[in-house]
Amino acid sequence: MSSEFDYLLNWNTKGIKSYSDQMAMNCKVTEWFDTPAGSIYGKPDWGHRLEQYKHEPHSPATASLIEMDVVLDITRDIPDVIVNAIKVQATDMDRYDIYIYTNDDVIETGVSL
Repeated sequence: MSSEFDYLLNWNTKGIKSYSDQMAMNCKVTEWFDTPAGSIYGKPDWGHRLEQYKHEPHSPATASLIEMDVVLDITRDIPDVIVNAIKVQATDMDRYDIYIYTNDDVIETGVSL
């Protein structure tokens, strides 16, 4: 059983919000997508590298490249995440919806580039 504090340090009546089990994994993944690589002091490689796709066309080829980068990087940065499948879908200009299918859940996030 794992536990994770809310990375934005949001509060509830008991103090800083904390999550356990699958919600802890969702919190880690959400933090990873909110963190561009190079923005954490001491961990320059931690985070996503999706900015490189900002000026690429919204196409299935670009979505496939994003899928590969996300799977390679997120499993390196968060070793306890198990990615069974991933789906990247272009929605608006410079925005992608990303669905990560794990053993227990589907983690859904949106990324604006």
